[in-house]
Amino acid sequence: MIHSSDDHYQIKEDQIKADMAKADEMLKEDPTNFQASMQKIMKEYQYSWGIRADNTPDAAKYLGYLTSKDLYPDLVYTKFEDFFKEMLEGRGHTVYEHMRELYQEKK
Repeated sequence: MIHSSDDHYQIKEDQIKADMAKADEMLKEDPTNFQASMQKIMKEYQYSWGIRADNTPDAAKYLGYLTSKDLYPDLVYTKFEDFFKEMLEGRGHTVYEHMRELYQEKK
């Protein structure tokens, strides 16, 4: 169950584990139960990113994955927030704007 608190969402670990256990029991009774399979998949995914935080850069490094910053340390990155602000202020450029000229030439 997800609870809203101070404009943030909190996922209750005990509730997710209980939901996973319930889905496991349902699947023991009927391994073809599609609803139980989907419930288990969704709760395991929710536990993965919401509790264990598998989707963080630290977890990726722990597993040996390379980040773009590892591969291209000299590249200057634009934060999404900065990109968005530029777009709202009318100073931004679309991501593939440079491709527009190439596409127009081929027509």
